[in-house]
Amino acid sequence: MIDPTFYESRVVLALFAQANPGNLNPSSADIASFDDQLKSASETTLLHVMGQFGIAIDRANKSQILLYQPGMPGDTPTMQIENACTFFQNTGGIQP
Repeated sequence: MIDPTFYESRVVLALFAQANPGNLNPSSADIASFDDQLKSASETTLLHVMGQFGIAIDRANKSQILLYQPGMPGDTPTMQIENACTFFQNTGGIQP
């Protein structure tokens, strides 16, 4: 099983699939590189905004918020992460 360093593998794989439609056979190196790209693009803002919202900074929470980000409204990545944090907090107790 692929185990990226920064985020949960299921989240990295889901985001990779969205960003790379048609790539049905990515290598471990492809996934690791994508995980690195996610970290470079998002980690600083993610940690800052999560801290502002008082959300525990751990791998599971970072991964979940990162997964929500693409579907959130906002003109900037920071706004999307803020909205993802709001959604995260508002849906924490909901069970499907």
